[in-house]
Amino acid sequence: MTLVSDAAASMISDFGVTVEVTPHTSQEPEDVDNPVFFEESSDSPATFEQKVRLYTTASDDQLMRYGFESDGDAILYTDEDVIDEGDEIAYSDLEYIVRSSETNQINEEQGQYLWVFELVEK
Repeated sequence: MTLVSDAAASMISDFGVTVEVTPHTSQEPEDVDNPVFFEESSDSPATFEQKVRLYTTASDDQLMRYGFESDGDAILYTDEDVIDEGDEIAYSDLEYIVRSSETNQINEEQGQYLWVFELVEK
């Protein structure tokens, strides 16, 4: 780990909150030629908890820094690649859907160290 990735992990550990993540599952049509009926997925992913930095009132500056839309409601930071676009995020009495994501990385060899998500209210 580098100083930057250690700092990101430390900020999340020290000042983060635990949110509940429900992965988005897309339904696949039983017959691609007649996509009216969908299969029921019996192996839908389970909801899990993740410690993150959550800003429930995202500023325009925060949103623009990562190229997000100006109408985003919240921003979430995590140091693990476990959340995807479309996932549902619950914290306290707030519910969000992940609309888009970005990553920070130091260089190609060291890879990504921070995942940033734009959230919209559900």
